[in-house]
Amino acid sequence: MQIVNMYVIYDSKAELYNRPMGFLNHAIALRAATELRDDLQTEVGRHPQDFTLFHIGTYDDSTATFTPLKANTVVVRFHEIPQAIPETEEPLFKEPDTTETGIHSILAKTGE
Repeated sequence: MQIVNMYVIYDSKAELYNRPMGFLNHAIALRAATELRDDLQTEVGRHPQDFTLFHIGTYDDSTATFTPLKANTVVVRFHEIPQAIPETEEPLFKEPDTTETGIHSILAKTGE
């Protein structure tokens, strides 16, 4: 038996709620929301200002009972999720060039 929290994403441009999704807790729901926010192949990723994640209730899988909250609760507005730093092919820090040519170019820049 497990009680699962139920969530929906509201699209303010379409003025509709998407299909409900179940997660064990808000932290897992927020992780999934962050993945959507970072995926530019999704509508959410391309237009995060239009989407909001709501907690709408719970689902008991042993009785197939959905219990709605008295009022939907905002978990996060997608535009408020910090965007991940894109991965690059080049490393953030490069190893110094210690070849003879590299040393001469370093010395030339410092005037030595």
